[in-house]
Amino acid sequence: MKSRKVKLLMAFILLLAISGSGIFIYYNKLGVRWEDALHHFMHQPGVSKVMGWIGLSEETVLAGKKVYWCPMHPQVRRNKPGVCPICSMQLVEIKKEGGKNKKEGSLLFTSQQIQQAGVRFATAKRLTFTSLIETTGRVDVDERKLKTISAWAPGRSRIDALYINFTGATVRKGEPLLSIYNPELLTTQEEYLMLLKSGTQRMAPLLETVKARFKRWGISDKEINKIRKKGRALESLTIYSPISGTVIERMVNEGQYVKEGQPLLKLADLSKVWIYGDVYENELPFIKIGTPVEISVQGNAIAGKVDFIDPVVQTDSRTVRVRFEASNKKGYLKPGMFASVRISAPGKDVLAVPESAVLLTGRRAIVMVSEGDGVMRPVEVKLGRKWLYLSDQTKKKKEASFLNGDERYHEVLVGLDEGQKVVSSANFLIAAEAQFQGALKKIAPPSKRKEMIKLPDDIELAFAHILKSYENIRKALALDKSAPAKKAAVHLIEDVDTTMKKADGHMKKALEEIKAGAGGIAKGTENIEKTRRLFASISQPIISLITRYGLPAGVKLSAFTCPMTKNNEPWLQPGKTVENPYMGQKMSTCGIPLSLMDKAGEK
Repeated sequence: MKSRKVKLLMAFILLLAISGSGIFIYYNKLGVRWEDALHHFMHQPGVSKVMGWIGLSEETVLAGKKVYWCPMHPQVRRNKPGVCPICSMQLVEIKKEGGKNKKEGSLLFTSQQIQQAGVRFATAKRLTFTSLIETTGRVDVDERKLKTISAWAPGRSRIDALYINFTGATVRKGEPLLSIYNPELLTTQEEYLMLLKSGTQRMAPLLETVKARFKRWGISDKEINKIRKKGRALESLTIYSPISGTVIERMVNEGQYVKEGQPLLKLADLSKVWIYGDVYENELPFIKIGTPVEISVQGNAIAGKVDFIDPVVQTDSRTVRVRFEASNKKGYLKPGMFASVRISAPGKDVLAVPESAVLLTGRRAIVMVSEGDGVMRPVEVKLGRKWLYLSDQTKKKKEASFLNGDERYHEVLVGLDEGQKVVSSANFLIAAEAQFQGALKKIAPPSKRKEMIKLPDDIELAFAHILKSYENIRKALALDKSAPAKKAAVHLIEDVDTTMKKADGHMKKALEEIKAGAGGIAKGTENIEKTRRLFASISQPIISLITRYGLPAGVKLSAFTCPMTKNNEPWLQPGKTVENPYMGQKMSTCGIPLSLMDKAGEK
């Protein structure tokens, strides 16, 4: 067996020498470095498999030579010092170290590599989280605190004076609002005075009847006492404010005649207001009536609570309208104003790691587990709830480890044990190295390529419109422009709605995901990074549709990813010149081509 392996080794070395000569001649004509060509050759699937079987590695082939790499782009390697052709960062030497714990499918890094790449570690722990739900709401008047001042006197009345004569005026309870003249009121006053002058006890019931009539017509005790003291009928009677609040509508002018029941003024008590916001249907389990919320407007934080949850889902946006109640004693909240609402729903203890520790590749989630001595192993995990925030009680504990402010976390259901050490930063560099060394492929399920399903012509045309709107969003983000992205997202929603009417079940599910992400962009946000995260949630289902149905006729798109992004998010674009929508102008050309078929295998 050993002699057979030696023969195979000698044959492979001979094949490598012959191939290497050919590679050198070919790539030398193209102006490509020898070490780059050799690195590319040795990482071809067939070659790397044979090398692994006979125990040969790239380091063995290049033994005795110094190798330099870019910590930001691990795929860049040179046999002498220089700068990275992608980011112009100085290349650093790779120093050989032990790695006794290294097993098949693991990766070995030197302490220098770990230090220079800025790798940090975190521990998988059981923590208590809050499910954070954010929405934008519109401030409105509390309908329970509205008052309409109407003409209660019978027949026609004349407005003799308006003491509060403009909309927006602030009034206090008991403050005069207006004076009215009404012939019926004048007659009733004379009747009242006559009964008073009689002074007999038997007239007391009639006197109370007249006073009750005054109150039915909106005349207060204060005004009745004024009539009694003066001893004569008043030509005009004053109506006083029943509440403290603000005049939100004035419907009459001085000298105007009004009919019985006609509204005159509308008052609102703005000491408490309502805020209406939309919450996605999948977020409803985390909120209930009475759940505390934080409302933010113009830099002011105001406490509030959930007051009402609409029992009906809005079918066009798949959201539910939720009403929040907030105190407004300082007057920060004004009807018609927009406000940010944050709902923090407490949860149970779960095993979790920081979101930066998880590499999301399609429907798979990978975590790099540290096994000591620079050995790291990619592990596929199953995630539960994503992007969770620590509860206030957990923050107060101030435990050492990875507890850090408002950092977000992912719940881990399967794949990790409590106490395991994972990479929490610079894992995109490690993932890039794992890709080159084939470690990720060893944990990937075998690829099953299916024949693409041909779409009907009308749906294919509608899908082409979706891709066009998607491209407009991507171009806007590549130029760091939010406004055109918002406009293109509105068109994308329209295109999705058109396609949804004709699509099958699988396609509808992906279209709903696209619409949800586009809806978030269309709502608009000043934070372009949030818009980019929403764009990433659109890219994945679009790629899923392309791998199933193919590209529409006449549409040519390429897939890319960037190791500089947090989760190696993919995107689609025409042409081969990289225009990165996630990095924008600060690093627009950062991108590595992807095969759409490879992305399909990750589903």
